Amino acid sequence: MEVLLTDITEFKYGGNSKAYLSAVLDYGENKIVAYKLSQQNNNALVRDTVTQIEDTIIPTKTLFHSDRGFQYTSHGFKN
Repeated sequence: MEVLLTDITEFKYGGNSKAYLSAVLDYGENKIVAYKLSQQNNNALVRDTVTQIEDTIIPTKTLFHSDRGFQYTSHGFKN
């Protein structure tokens, strides 16, 4: 839980449908430690993903790396 990598992947399916997968990878362990699937790409998707691991994040040690998309630069995420 020292370096966490995160991103959202868009999947298209059916005629006009999309699904979004938000995932967090523990870089040291090389494993997914949290994920959430949604039909909406929004701040709630990222919040719900990070909530899964908030008790294991080390405030002075964990580095959270993202592509700095709008979800990761929002006030809610920073808090």
